[in-house]
Amino acid sequence: MAVVVPAYNEAKVIVQTIASLRACDHPERFEIIVVDDGSSDATYRLARDTFADDPRVKVFTKPNGGKPAALNFGLAQTRAGVVVALDADTVFTRDTIVKLVRHFADPRIGAVAGNAKVGNRINLLTRWQALEYITSQNLDPVSYTHLDVYKRQLLRYLRRRGYPLRGIEVGEEPDGQYAAPEDYGALYLQTAAALRAIDPTIPLGGPSFQSLWDQPMMAWSGTAVAPDRPWLARLLGYLQARNRQAALQFLSFEWYPFDEVCEPPAAHLQQAAALLACLLYTSRCV
Repeated sequence: MAVVVPAYNEAKVIVQTIASLRACDHPERFEIIVVDDGSSDATYRLARDTFADDPRVKVFTKPNGGKPAALNFGLAQTRAGVVVALDADTVFTRDTIVKLVRHFADPRIGAVAGNAKVGNRINLLTRWQALEYITSQNLDPVSYTHLDVYKRQLLRYLRRRGYPLRGIEVGEEPDGQYAAPEDYGALYLQTAAALRAIDPTIPLGGPSFQSLWDQPMMAWSGTAVAPDRPWLARLLGYLQARNRQAALQFLSFEWYPFDEVCEPPAAHLQQAAALLACLLYTSRCV
């Protein structure tokens, strides 16, 4: 088995992360693949030099391309049957790997997710982060598992009481770092079919976009098959290939100009027109 660790400017923690992996209980055939994603600090040098005498630790460097590209690069360096992906600022307890891979004894299991916890719960901010981890890794997945159920129940409730509905946004903020457009498209069609079974007339759309075309959400490539196609083009291509483009009836756009609460809002507000123009331009080009 192999552990792939993408790293970008993680000089402060990369040695600790790799050391935690070396201390783990693991199968006899075991390798640690560290991919430095064009860091501007000493991440690559520290990882390479510190563990130069351990043949299990393989350290690579590549031009910066983002976490997905670094992970794909790391996957290409191994032939292991089981691969674990680990963020460079995260450490494993001694039994983590064993607990993760044991589930693959069942041939029906294709993937296993861990349960990350905040290690430095020492102040209010880190305690809030710990709470966010609990909700995002435990409550949210359960909600997504029952996505069709609660959305259908909500739609029935609103219809029974005569509330006017202009449309339903199916999902929001798909991010190229976490969701491939093809994966989002498959989930979108599944959810759309469930909602259409209740109300065939309700307009459905999404996703919501928040960044410029040259930022990860819009321009993330992620595959060797279509390296230059933006996120939105790949999503629409997925729907068109299945003759389901009509299922996406609108694109949503939301933006929070006041995220930087300590800065004057005027400069951020001036970006709104450019953001919307980029979205419209991208949608026409695909």
